Amino acid sequence: MLTLTQSLIILGLALLLGASFGSQPGGLLVLLAGTMLLGAFFAAFSNAMGLLTRRGETLVVLVNFVVLPATFLSTAFMPAELTADWIATVAQYNPVTWTLEASRELLTGGSDWGFILSRLGLLTALALLSAALATRNIVNPLSASSEFPKSPKS
Repeated sequence: MLTLTQSLIILGLALLLGASFGSQPGGLLVLLAGTMLLGAFFAAFSNAMGLLTRRGETLVVLVNFVVLPATFLSTAFMPAELTADWIATVAQYNPVTWTLEASRELLTGGSDWGFILSRLGLLTALALLSAALATRNIVNPLSASSEFPKSPKS
């Protein structure tokens, strides 16, 4: 819900300042869906790591270790064609890029719904995988200072 609120505030400010978001009616909905799915992934990942490490300092380091490179190794700041080959390759598998590509497709006048839905599907799968990892860490907590659970003997 926080991601949606933040996204709506940013979109509202952009509209007030004169931004236009293309003629496709679903463009803003895809943008909001993508940002919510990306936010769900990062939130679930953060929860999973927090439950795993049980230390705030470690959690901050791990999350920043993922979020910052994911942002800078995406197509958020530069088209993939203008980056080094290795950055373009990393960007193809980057959830930040998936969010941007799905949004840009409609907001720039495109209409390839197969492409858009594939990117939103990848984001959904990643968010669900992270949520499953977080849930696993709630059900079976394993901190860095504890021993691995021993398997029951038959």
